[in-house]
Amino acid sequence: MRIYRIGPGEGVEWVQFPDLSFGDRMRALSWRRVADGWVPMPVRRITEDGGETFRDADMPWLGGRHMVLRESALAVLGPLLAQDVEFLPLAVDDGTPMWISHALRTLPVLDVERSEILYFRSGGIMRIARHAFLPSVAEAGLAFHLSVMPRTGLFLREHVKAAVEEAGLSGWKFHEVWRPE
Repeated sequence: MRIYRIGPGEGVEWVQFPDLSFGDRMRALSWRRVADGWVPMPVRRITEDGGETFRDADMPWLGGRHMVLRESALAVLGPLLAQDVEFLPLAVDDGTPMWISHALRTLPVLDVERSEILYFRSGGIMRIARHAFLPSVAEAGLAFHLSVMPRTGLFLREHVKAAVEEAGLSGWKFHEVWRPE
């Protein structure tokens, strides 16, 4: 079993909230399903910057906390992740259909004793430099957040990476953060 985080692919489009309040709104969502009352949040596509043009991606980059998917990626990952994530429609500035992930699992699966954790002087976690997971991670599902840092990045199991690669989807890079010793 391997666990990954996602990062931006090289030369591919990004999406961006119009201001920070929309990201705060996403972080404030509970861990229960919210699709029934969901109002699509606005995002804009970033297809060029400083003279560099970015190509369209099946999985545009917004940040490591949420996945953004076009229809091609939703067709592959939607059914695979249905127990762990709901995909909510976005209001993209140019009308391109896209969805954002809302993870439904926040779990106490990080082995704090064996991980290398950097703390702020105030005592809160700044970042995790090296991850170690408890055996219970095997039951964590395919996508989850860590309870010690619930508002930060999404963790994905190897099944997600394999499905993306098998389908030839473009966009993210997968970064392995852990494999059993």
